[in-house]
Amino acid sequence: VEKFGSDALRYYLTAISPEGSDSSFTWDGFQARLNGELANNIGNLVNRCLKFWKKNWGEGMSEEALQSYLKIAKVDELKLKLNEVRESLNQKEIKKALEITMQMGHLTNEYFSDRAPWASFKEDPKVAELTIAETGAMILIVAAALNPFLPELSRNMFNLFGEVSNESISKIYQGEFSEIDELFKLA
Repeated sequence: VEKFGSDALRYYLTAISPEGSDSSFTWDGFQARLNGELANNIGNLVNRCLKFWKKNWGEGMSEEALQSYLKIAKVDELKLKLNEVRESLNQKEIKKALEITMQMGHLTNEYFSDRAPWASFKEDPKVAELTIAETGAMILIVAAALNPFLPELSRNMFNLFGEVSNESISKIYQGEFSEIDELFKLA
């Protein structure tokens, strides 16, 4: 815990937990999961999206862009996945819930990469702005889904948008995505 932090260990131990078969802890497996899943799936996404946001819309985004996440199918898909996470946790299927959460990160990454805001910015900055705002909202949804598993990482992701209360995190976790509007006002 002192060397890697509690979230890293929580993640790996949950990911390899024996729900249907034996498992074993290995340092190579630990490193591979952290680098391949957490750093690449979540860390790089957050870094790329929010750096682009700050660089190009540091003074703020249009209201239209900040509300656009309400109209995209990927957010509906994430909401369904978040329901699956909660249901899996209710059924004490912790490993399954974490896997679904990581799928949410992958879906968000896929959306961001497919929309390629770095390329669309050159031709139509408005399209890039929508993509960044929508991805930002999806990052907040993923951060809420991560909260039961990796509370420090979740909190750090939320704090990139400003001072966020536990109540706000809980609301998003429960599927009240209108709370994202409040957080965008802080960003």
